[in-house]
Amino acid sequence: MKCCYCKTENDLRPYGPKGSMVCFKCAMATPEREKETGRNFGAQQEAAGPIAVIGTEVGPFPVEHLRPNAIVSGLPRAED
Repeated sequence: MKCCYCKTENDLRPYGPKGSMVCFKCAMATPEREKETGRNFGAQQEAAGPIAVIGTEVGPFPVEHLRPNAIVSGLPRAED
């Protein structure tokens, strides 16, 4: 996947126009893009429910979808 603006393939998130992938630099490039990124992140976080996993390239998702034994920064593994 590539950033919808600059075509980079690194550190993308689905917060661009209509959920397209965008890199941080492009997402924050203008006040308009920054607002759109915030709106898109908020909509995805709300859709994920009250307990969501964040910080992944797929955007927020319900904790129920977290694979057993997945290592996620800041969260204990299932067997801990």
